[in-house]
Amino acid sequence: MEFFAWPSLVSVNRLLSEAGLPNADLSEDSMGHFLGLGSPELPEGIVGLEPHGPVALLRSLVVAKGRRGSGLGRALVAAAERHARHLRVQEVYLF
Repeated sequence: MEFFAWPSLVSVNRLLSEAGLPNADLSEDSMGHFLGLGSPELPEGIVGLEPHGPVALLRSLVVAKGRRGSGLGRALVAAAERHARHLRVQEVYLF
């Protein structure tokens, strides 16, 4: 399974809607800190970071219904943490 950056807003909104998660505040501009797992056309999971200087919010973590329980969520969080370190984020928070 391959990670990719900048998933499409359409793909992210689809996965979030299917999981009953909010997506109204997302825009193409916010996709710059999102990662996907699977194919860009049909991601099996996505996660986003909302960086604010030395801290970031982990947001919009979702795994497609048929792939839940397979470890994809754990892999996505680990990828988001690596991305946060690359951005020099010191702390990541989850609502």
